[in-house]
Amino acid sequence: MTLAILSLVFAVVLIFVPFVGGQFTFIPALMAAFSSMQASVSPRSILFGAAAVFVNLINLAVLSPLVLWGAKSGIYHGEYKAVIVAVGLVLVQVGAGVVLLLGYRRLKVSKNKGQNISEV
Repeated sequence: MTLAILSLVFAVVLIFVPFVGGQFTFIPALMAAFSSMQASVSPRSILFGAAAVFVNLINLAVLSPLVLWGAKSGIYHGEYKAVIVAVGLVLVQVGAGVVLLLGYRRLKVSKNKGQNISEV
């Protein structure tokens, strides 16, 4: 759970980092994904991780226009490195969200295994 809280705190701090804050959003996303793969995962851990991924997506889409402007200018000038970076950052966020969903599903399945059929 500590890793998930750290990822949320780091995602919020990156909002206020000028110029490179959007480019480092992959770090809290990976931290959130790793927090859901721990052996002692809790619903709160997954919630904090999902909040970190959501904050990162908001940071990329709304608060970090340099990433999107760089991608747009890269298309016009034939330089696709900025496009690859922008798409890669969004795909890391989506991948972390998928890992969090799988962690949540694993948590629900493990809770249901411990119950009898009459209790469900």
